[in-house]
Amino acid sequence: NWPRVLMRRFASYETEKKPDRVRAKFIGLFEECFELAEKIQSEAPIRFLLRRMDRDGLIKDHNWNIAENFLIKCLYDYPHTIDYISRILIWRKLFGGTISKKIWQHAVNNILAYHISMGHDQEISWLLWTAISLKYPIGIDVANSLTTYENSVIALMSMHAKREKVLPPKTNLDFLKGKMADTSLEDEWWLFTY
Repeated sequence: NWPRVLMRRFASYETEKKPDRVRAKFIGLFEECFELAEKIQSEAPIRFLLRRMDRDGLIKDHNWNIAENFLIKCLYDYPHTIDYISRILIWRKLFGGTISKKIWQHAVNNILAYHISMGHDQEISWLLWTAISLKYPIGIDVANSLTTYENSVIALMSMHAKREKVLPPKTNLDFLKGKMADTSLEDEWWLFTY
């Protein structure tokens, strides 16, 4: 039963006092989750870990350098964790914590391009919200893919990103301008057109 395994790991981590052992057990939590996720073919253990760490404030400054690398791995390998990662990053930024901007900006752009190509609306929305919230510029190719993506909510978010100067000034908006006709009020683009 994987939740019990993780709860024992958490209990062991939370009672550890020696700094080198704290670090080792922190790394062990992530490694255990990755192994469990592979074993049961589910991202549930990783989502559980991120939710618990976020709730209990375990991703603090002394753990951030380690956690950041694992979070990047989660972003690339476990797409159903994107919502938790987005929240962790944005809250950290809001409360004055450091984030490796260059690394995350590159990762957000890469993963955003991938999910656009795959048509994953939820993942695109979370990544776009992350880019907007953290003011991470989106590359022109990704921006042009966003503004031609067939989803009215993502179109609205893209226009918000444009206003916030997250999308480049030369982003092509022709597709979205074409959705501004009265007839669009009667189809799936009604929200964007309105």
